[in-house]
Amino acid sequence: MRRLRKIIILLIVGFLLGIFLAGLDDLGGAVRVLFLVLALAFGLLFFLYQRSRIFGVLVLIFLGVTLGLFRYSLFSVGGIDNFSSTKQTVVGLIVADPDRRDKSTRLIVELNPSTTLRVTTRVLVVTDNFIDYHYGDQIELTGKLQPPENFLTQPSSQTSARQSRPIVFDYRNYLLVRGIGEISYYPKIKILARGEGSALKAGLFKLKNRFLTNLRQVLPEPASTLAGGLILGDKGGLGPKTEEEFRQAGMSHIIVLSGYNIIIVAENVLKLFSWFSPFWSWLLGLGSIFLFVLMTGGEAAAVRSAVMAGLALIARRFGRTYEAGVALVLAGFLMVLWNPRLLAFDLGFQLSFLATLGLIYLSPIVEKGIDKISRGTLDTKLKWLKEIIATTTGAQIAVYPWLLWRAGNASLVGFISNIFALPAVPFAMFASFVTGITGFTSHFLSLLVSYPTYFLLEYILQIAHWFAGLV
Repeated sequence: MRRLRKIIILLIVGFLLGIFLAGLDDLGGAVRVLFLVLALAFGLLFFLYQRSRIFGVLVLIFLGVTLGLFRYSLFSVGGIDNFSSTKQTVVGLIVADPDRRDKSTRLIVELNPSTTLRVTTRVLVVTDNFIDYHYGDQIELTGKLQPPENFLTQPSSQTSARQSRPIVFDYRNYLLVRGIGEISYYPKIKILARGEGSALKAGLFKLKNRFLTNLRQVLPEPASTLAGGLILGDKGGLGPKTEEEFRQAGMSHIIVLSGYNIIIVAENVLKLFSWFSPFWSWLLGLGSIFLFVLMTGGEAAAVRSAVMAGLALIARRFGRTYEAGVALVLAGFLMVLWNPRLLAFDLGFQLSFLATLGLIYLSPIVEKGIDKISRGTLDTKLKWLKEIIATTTGAQIAVYPWLLWRAGNASLVGFISNIFALPAVPFAMFASFVTGITGFTSHFLSLLVSYPTYFLLEYILQIAHWFAGLV
């Protein structure tokens, strides 16, 4: 059984490597055949040299790479070949919760098959905030549909050129990961019908937006948006200045629905249902995590964490030992198998994957180093501090080189800022949750609870502000 598991893991690692290589450069059929030939050659050497372990590993890796290359080649991602500069009229359905920002609203519209011959049928529509659009609205668009254009990201005015360099943001592939091949800026929109989508998703989105409204009614900005970001991944009203401060302080993962947030949610869900029978506790926990990720929009980092949490629940249910490293590889494999472009073009997925690797494999090493330096003095009263330092440092070490290469900059102060900020995050999430939930029944009670909530949120905001000033 152990040997079979090793074989499967090696094949998956090779598969992920093949997907990644194909994403970096769209390799042709000849390269796929070459990797297959190499796999067969190492297989022959494996038998000639008395089942040499090194050749066996190479066979599985190269075979996995070949499968990954073939899977990527089968993934249909193209848009239309000839974009028209004239206005077009198309009909489609809003298939995601509208992303409302300070000056615009962004809609993901899936075009009706009868109105398009495109391979990619989703369009990103940027419109104004005057009309309240909803998931499930069937709309008619009249405007120009154009391909996404990559652009240069410039260093912010608060960041010196030595700390940041402009890089090309691959906006086209960023959208293609989400199935979007075209953009329409401020088209004429006519609502044809409402409530045409999934009733389950519509209900979840309605609950989410009402919860966020409850927060905004009792918490000022940017604290209310930070609360929504901690729990549901909302960051529409945070503002560019505050977002930049979180980025410079190395705390951007806090304001998005990252794996860390999902883990906190999953743990509390399990505690909530712990008084049920083991079967119902397991089933309700699994279902709640799935519905929560669906409500938040299903971002890659959140899905990855939800899959790992689900695997942990399944392992617990059937009495199996849960191994986080194996669960991480399996979760990544399932997601990349479904959408091969995630691995090469979704920075959030990449950073989430690397941070989790750091937590699993590097944090224990850092913790041992802390024990040697402190000679075990942190094992009593300050054990929590040792754990925070170890987990933060392990995740940062894993993420930093990749973030530096992909984003052109990375904040070293994040090693310290997160030590101060992360202990407050679970308390801020819980307080924000209570504030939003009580808003459904009593505005006065929600307002009362909002005072300690605001204190916790403001503490996190001030940590970001202060450490950003050191950059």
